[in-house]
Amino acid sequence: MQENQLLIAVPTKDHPEHIRYYLSELLPDAKKHHVDVCIYDSSSTEDIKHIVDGWHACGYTNLFYNKQDRNIKFWEKLKDIFVQEKYRYIWLCGDGFVPCLETSIDTLEEEMDKGRDLIGFTTRDDAELYLEVTDPLEMMEKYWDESTCWAPWIVGAKFFTEKLWGGIRERV
Repeated sequence: MQENQLLIAVPTKDHPEHIRYYLSELLPDAKKHHVDVCIYDSSSTEDIKHIVDGWHACGYTNLFYNKQDRNIKFWEKLKDIFVQEKYRYIWLCGDGFVPCLETSIDTLEEEMDKGRDLIGFTTRDDAELYLEVTDPLEMMEKYWDESTCWAPWIVGAKFFTEKLWGGIRERV
């Protein structure tokens, strides 16, 4: 994968045991495939920072840490994740979902190279393995149940700017 192509963003709060497991499962493949991982931590302790520091000491330079106020609102946490200019794609994953890069990296790279705005995964048995959906209404009708903000969507970051984010927030 190209540098700065994909960031796996992991918001967490007071779940060091999840993060310890999460990073042990994800980081070796993320490093191998040049994918960055950032922990957005609003915990009340420094436990998660210490875990991240341990991985840094082992040479994982693709792991980043962002300490946030423990009272940060979820919307503001998402803004910190999505409104940036460094990465082409953001994969928002909760600290309980570990993406399996090894099995999905080839497909991800192929779809990213096509310039997709949104790449989604489904667990539906009746879905084709790889399916391009170009009609937003069709996507909503068929795949709405899977379309939560956690884990199944990789989003093209070019759509999130400070101005756009503020406009969306005002309307919501």
